Amino acid sequence: VISVSLGKYHSSSVSTMEERSFDHFQSEENTVEQILLKEKSVTGVLCDLKKHQLTLTTSIKLAKDVVGIVATLGKVGGRNLSRLFSEYIGLDTMMVTMCKTLKGVKAHETYDKE
Repeated sequence: VISVSLGKYHSSSVSTMEERSFDHFQSEENTVEQILLKEKSVTGVLCDLKKHQLTLTTSIKLAKDVVGIVATLGKVGGRNLSRLFSEYIGLDTMMVTMCKTLKGVKAHETYDKE
């Protein structure tokens, strides 16, 4: 089950991708820093918890079912697959949180509404 945070940049990513090279992927640390800039998003909150209060992460309802954040789970192999994935999700909003259950996704949706 995946909770996705998509933004208005989805359609604009196609032209941006043509101008960028996939030869330089960000490190996980840089990726987390970029996610932390989106501090009011579910993904931003989860990254902040993981970075500063690891022991609380397992007891908070929002974080219980989280498997991981796609941007930090690993890199997609191959240029074509990476390009397609980036175009689909959107470069500026590649914040996808994977959850074990639908209940976890519902917790994220509730947070987004608040």
